[in-house]
Amino acid sequence: MPKLFIEFSGSPLISWCLRAIQKVPFDSRILILGDRYQDALFSLSLMEESRGIDIIINHDFRQGMATSIKAGLSAISPDTEAILIVLSDMPFITSETMEKILYAFQESNQIILPVYQGNQGHPVLIPRFYFPQIEKLEGDKGAREILQRNKEKILALSSPTPEVILDIDTKEEWLKWKNSLL
Repeated sequence: MPKLFIEFSGSPLISWCLRAIQKVPFDSRILILGDRYQDALFSLSLMEESRGIDIIINHDFRQGMATSIKAGLSAISPDTEAILIVLSDMPFITSETMEKILYAFQESNQIILPVYQGNQGHPVLIPRFYFPQIEKLEGDKGAREILQRNKEKILALSSPTPEVILDIDTKEEWLKWKNSLL
């Protein structure tokens, strides 16, 4: 079973992210699957939270996170103004945080990067202007290259809570954070 479907606090890890995404008025919602996608597809088919989400299979996932971002980019509408990259192993990200990011983008038209106490977080919003740079990404750096190249065009959005920097890689991490945040 992929990590994202391990049950934590009564729900699969990914369901926390999907529930938050469902509450935000996005034009589209795209979920990229890679490793063990067959297991993931079956599990997702049983989850109410996955309704209305387009699922894309990234067969090149072994080549790094950049391939997943590019797979998502290839599935968006041609008139998409920006993409919000949400990592599904970050269950504490709230719909309110995503809405603040969208609002900041509407006001600034810049890359929006949430920050908690000086630490860069997620989700990251990247405007259409940077899509050609995304197409050139390689490896497992994700969008970090774009952020590093365009520091002066980033709007750092301060987060009052650590939700934007907390990812869950082990059950121990989940237990540690759930007691302090939930």
